[in-house]
Amino acid sequence: TKPRVSAAHRALQAVELTTLAAPELLAHLDSCRSNLEQAIYEHHRLNIGPVIPVGDFLVQAHEWTGLPFADLVGLVRTPGAPGIAAGAELERLAEAVREDQTAARILSSEDAPDAVLASLGALPGKAGRAVSIYLELVGCWSAGGGFDVAEPTLTEMPHLLLATIRAAVDDPPAPAGVELLAEVRAAVPAPSRDMFDELLREARATHRLRDERAIYCDVWAYGLTRRAILAAGRRLTAAGALELPEHLLEADYAEMRSLNEGGSRPSREELAARTRDRDGAAQMGAPSVLGGGPATPVPIGWLAPGAARTERAFRTYMRAMSGEEADDSSGGVVAGTPASPGRYQGPARVVRGAIDLGRVERGDVLVTGSTTPVLSSILPLLGAIVTDRGGLLSHAAIVAREFGIPAVVGTGDGTAKIRDGSVVLVDGGTGQVTPAGAHSGSNRSG
Repeated sequence: TKPRVSAAHRALQAVELTTLAAPELLAHLDSCRSNLEQAIYEHHRLNIGPVIPVGDFLVQAHEWTGLPFADLVGLVRTPGAPGIAAGAELERLAEAVREDQTAARILSSEDAPDAVLASLGALPGKAGRAVSIYLELVGCWSAGGGFDVAEPTLTEMPHLLLATIRAAVDDPPAPAGVELLAEVRAAVPAPSRDMFDELLREARATHRLRDERAIYCDVWAYGLTRRAILAAGRRLTAAGALELPEHLLEADYAEMRSLNEGGSRPSREELAARTRDRDGAAQMGAPSVLGGGPATPVPIGWLAPGAARTERAFRTYMRAMSGEEADDSSGGVVAGTPASPGRYQGPARVVRGAIDLGRVERGDVLVTGSTTPVLSSILPLLGAIVTDRGGLLSHAAIVAREFGIPAVVGTGDGTAKIRDGSVVLVDGGTGQVTPAGAHSGSNRSG
């Protein structure tokens, strides 16, 4: 699936939109829409892939050893380099730039970020190719939540791309180890160790799908669709039909086609008003449940052995992904689930959307409601991660462990209690986030 959808995305990305006549641009917009529909389908078709093997490993390993899931989930971490989307491409880029004095000099330039990126990509040899490959891969990824054409792409945030590259070049991540594997395996009854090994291999092989299915499917497709809509929006703005190209993002598909075919509805004023409404809306105010409450699941004991094992694996994974909100925060301390070990002190950056993401600087502690796959593209910038929602298998927990970044998830109210810009200490071993002055130490430790 990955090579097929990636090829479809690259074909659309290679189209030079400024050269298209109006009918051709509409046809391209149609192609982007069809590609997005297929990409969304592929994402959800792959949903179960990382869930059952990882959940089954946790259940079986727990039954064999008696160890809590928190001690077992780290074993699924990818051995070697971080197993995150575009991680290999970024690692090759960083290595090539470190070996090329010209590239290193350009990277440290104080020129505009987009100019620095263009100069790096234009270099001959290994460094230029590595930069071009990386930017071609991630440039059209939708930032923020990653699933909305209203969110900017990473190409639209060149300062963020440049900061990520600089951090990767200056501070390569330590290889992901396999903590306590020998000790855990020794606790497994001897007759079950081969099965333990098999389940762990399968869990590791499929675990990467959690990140990649979204990145290489709809996150990329949303960005390509946004690119096409903005190209049409720029033409409508030049013709006086829009106040700003971005306002076309608030039109539905039929309206976009009508406007680009010469129609007059919706008006420029109406689309501007829709944009203001979106900008003023608060995601956090949305209800947690639409319709009736969730039903009680069928008792696992009612199921046949094979179905029961599958259901137990599924429920275990989902509980570990969603987590439970911490309720023991007090005295300025924010508490949650310890998701990735280590301690780090640094400035908190409270991020509630793509606009806030653009304010993240190197060494910040990312404080957010929950993370999305696009976070993988800026991990080298972060000192630690704190989220309101999520558990041991939430996206934030997974990528933090892969990259060796301390993380506390499921705090419930971290974004409300932690002040943007304040200095905090994140302890990924205890699950506590404390304000500066309540502790000692000033940087990351294992």
